[in-house]
Amino acid sequence: MKKKQPLVPPSPSSSSHLTEKKKLGRKRVKREKSRTYRKMQNLEEQLNIQKRINEKLRKRLYRANQKHIDPNSPRTKVKLLFKGPNSAEKAKKMLLFQNVLLEGIKKKYKLNKSEKTKQLITKGVLSNQLLKKYR
Repeated sequence: MKKKQPLVPPSPSSSSHLTEKKKLGRKRVKREKSRTYRKMQNLEEQLNIQKRINEKLRKRLYRANQKHIDPNSPRTKVKLLFKGPNSAEKAKKMLLFQNVLLEGIKKKYKLNKSEKTKQLITKGVLSNQLLKKYR
């Protein structure tokens, strides 16, 4: 028969030393985890701020581009035309062109017999918003 060795209970100093090490290790892990969590929260907040700034600037750029599509209205163009030198000659040319265009549209309208083409001409030319505004 084999002799059984008596079970020696671990000494109190060695077991308490191990538990202290475990506690310190767990504490260190928790500290590191909370530090990374705070860092992640901070970075997400900064990302959201930058996204808002980006969206704001994108909208500002879009609005600025929309404003400068054509800064000169027809009235402004006429005023500028009469301000410059040789304004009478330029005005004559423009009036001649506009009258020729108007006569061409009128002739086309009179020559067309069908209602559909007349409606298309009317819709395309006479219902224009700018034409109504500057009548």
